[in-house]
Amino acid sequence: MFLYAGKVLSALVAPVMFVFAALVILAIHVRGLHRMLAALAALTLIAFGSGACSKFLLRTLEQPYIETSINSTPSVPIIVVLGGYLRIEDSTPRPIEIGSAADRLLCAAELYRAGKAPIILLSGGNASFLSKSGSLPEAVAASRILEEWGIPQSAILIEDRSQSTRENAEFSHRILAERGINRILLVTSAVHMRRASGSFRKTGLTVIPFAADFLAESNAPDMVLSLFPSASGLVDSGLAIKEWSGLIVYRLRGWSD
Repeated sequence: MFLYAGKVLSALVAPVMFVFAALVILAIHVRGLHRMLAALAALTLIAFGSGACSKFLLRTLEQPYIETSINSTPSVPIIVVLGGYLRIEDSTPRPIEIGSAADRLLCAAELYRAGKAPIILLSGGNASFLSKSGSLPEAVAASRILEEWGIPQSAILIEDRSQSTRENAEFSHRILAERGINRILLVTSAVHMRRASGSFRKTGLTVIPFAADFLAESNAPDMVLSLFPSASGLVDSGLAIKEWSGLIVYRLRGWSD
């Protein structure tokens, strides 16, 4: 009981709750358009910041892949892993930092060791507006990590020019076409899989999704705690909205099926 009370207290004193309280007070004391805007901001904050909403939005994207398992995954000629899990920091003593989505790379290594494919294709360059000229491409950095984990260099292919999901698909397809490969295991975060797999299928590839990095808990959230807004809830909601928006744009542009 004491532990639970501590969690509730932590939620109540979080900075997001102070912002919510300030917006509510503002909505009460102002008039006209200002009241409407303050009330709308407060409602948006508590809705999209709550665990109940953010996890629901994530599950709408992740649910089709919830049964992902190595044992049930068929063998294919190649595993394709999409980037977005490393930080290349040229100005620090440790230039390569593993990010929160690194489960993608770990899953690829596990699939390889399980004999699901003899080759891993790492797809991912550096966004030009986020990295310095000459920075190590993410796919190259990831290949070094795989080698440290015991994956032989001969089993690793690199696509290091892509800066978007569409380019992941297009540039990877060129490499695969040269080798006569048209069936792949695609590894990316579960929340990103719908858009990614559609982009790869659009190139004519047969795609078997293997989702990693699940963000929505499989267990039912605590009803009380899930109603409190939090910074992490806002981040999760923003990620889900970004993916749904991206999926719509990709389909309208003809980049995804």
